[in-house]
Amino acid sequence: MLSVLFALWSSLLSVLAAMTAIAWALAYGVVVSVGLWGLLRNKLPERPWRYGKASPAIFVVAIVWSIVLCALLVSSDPVHVGLGMLGVIAAGAVMYLCIPTSRRGKSIDTASGHL
Repeated sequence: MLSVLFALWSSLLSVLAAMTAIAWALAYGVVVSVGLWGLLRNKLPERPWRYGKASPAIFVVAIVWSIVLCALLVSSDPVHVGLGMLGVIAAGAVMYLCIPTSRRGKSIDTASGHL
């Protein structure tokens, strides 16, 4: 209980909230960037929701929004939020590189325990 009170009192909670929001904004930015890439190369699957010729502009606005949101969140506390998020990304990259190349991208069949 005491740790929760300290977290609410200190700036730690605001840093955690900013890092959570920036993680969401980064993930959203990746999704819309890949969506724009797929749209421009005509690789998107059939879908019920389309905007026709306005689609590329909507994707670009979404990408810019994601970049602006990330910049605003990092500017709130560049040392803790910015460097903290870079540390999280670096740790994720190290964990990914620890996976043997032959097993990357493969899932385990939970019934048999095999790839």
